[in-house]
Amino acid sequence: IHVLVVVPPPSVGSKRSADDEIADVQKRLRLLESDLAAIKPSLAAIKPKTLTKFTPLSAHEDEFRLDSLSIMQQSHDPIVRTPTLHKFWEGFGEFPPYYFVRVEEVMFWEVIKKQLFGKDRIVIVGSPGVGKFCFLMLIAFYLACIKRKKLVVIRRLKELNLKNAVVFFDGQGSYARLTNLSPIDIVAIRDQVTPKSVEGEVDEKEAPIVLVDGFNQAEVNDTKNEYAPFHFLATSCQFDVKHDDRSRLVVLPAWRDADLLQYAKLMNWVIETGLRQIKQQDTPFPKLVKEQYFYSGGSLLEFCKRPSSLEERVVRECRAVENDQAFELVYNYGGGQSKSQVDRLRRHYISDCNREVEYHDSRWWKLSVDSGYVLSQLGRKIDTDKQLEVYKYAKSVGAGFHGVAYEQLLHNAVRGAFVKRKPVVLKMREGSKYEKN
Repeated sequence: IHVLVVVPPPSVGSKRSADDEIADVQKRLRLLESDLAAIKPSLAAIKPKTLTKFTPLSAHEDEFRLDSLSIMQQSHDPIVRTPTLHKFWEGFGEFPPYYFVRVEEVMFWEVIKKQLFGKDRIVIVGSPGVGKFCFLMLIAFYLACIKRKKLVVIRRLKELNLKNAVVFFDGQGSYARLTNLSPIDIVAIRDQVTPKSVEGEVDEKEAPIVLVDGFNQAEVNDTKNEYAPFHFLATSCQFDVKHDDRSRLVVLPAWRDADLLQYAKLMNWVIETGLRQIKQQDTPFPKLVKEQYFYSGGSLLEFCKRPSSLEERVVRECRAVENDQAFELVYNYGGGQSKSQVDRLRRHYISDCNREVEYHDSRWWKLSVDSGYVLSQLGRKIDTDKQLEVYKYAKSVGAGFHGVAYEQLLHNAVRGAFVKRKPVVLKMREGSKYEKN
């Protein structure tokens, strides 16, 4: 900052010498310089952050070859190791050192791929801990490294003293990134990486693709946050699409117990969860998985926690549910959830994971309590007919909570028969191991 001081001409008739006049001006200059030094830090704080340090991008394409997911899923070891992605995202939202490819990821990518460069923005929804944000980062690297597209990634951070991160991929093999950005900073960065014409118009063909990770609809729609416009959003919260909204919702369903069992067998799951230390060495995997699933349900994140931590969280969340909310949570699929609230007791499911339409047509989606513990606590507050419907749905989607649903259904039926003084009749399938000889 340059301060221009005009030296006034000597006043007519002034008795002061020219030296005195100059000395007075010099004094004023020193005062101005002192004031300027005092406000410099404030001026620096007002200046928005921009990207200045660009680094060559180094990543193994085998880690994000999304078009090869089908082949990987059908292999005997459907695990993709991701050492370079894991290292890249350290301190910037994190990324696991590997990921397991389910049928759901294969079909999910088939749906996403058809909408990659369309006019609609894509909103990835689903329950916490099923892999939405992981998949969004795979899409980011696929676009930046394989399709050579420019893109901006805006992520919510959960680390101590970090609130967000912005990463820019220039499509030419380099990237730049910053953390803890204000809305003014985000505006400056988006302007910096978005080419404009001489008239100041945005060149849509050269504008970067924007991926937003971890924010809810209210935060994204709030203009002061500068997260919109975006092309992709991954959120664990409810997202309402208006009739004139160009957003396409795509769901990533929860994990089935069969996939969790295979994951546990292929990875160091028993060691990472500490189960090997607290269980007998010869405890079979199906038993360990069943016990963990009783609390975790279809969340991979919860399934991989230590049992003590997992049980404490689930019990706490369950106790927070009022009696009048139990029916909403257990029976009214999709009800009782705030737009800005993460639903930690229910998971998104679809009936047939091999049908593309069920991933983008919300008529096929169900939000269901799948933790056996939660179902055992809240399910007692609904009647037999509703329990029967929950059980039938659990069986239809191959979810592991059907056992608890059946147990509750049976106990409720027995209680009802006892009150009405009627006999209890159990019909067994022919050849059932419970059938009497």
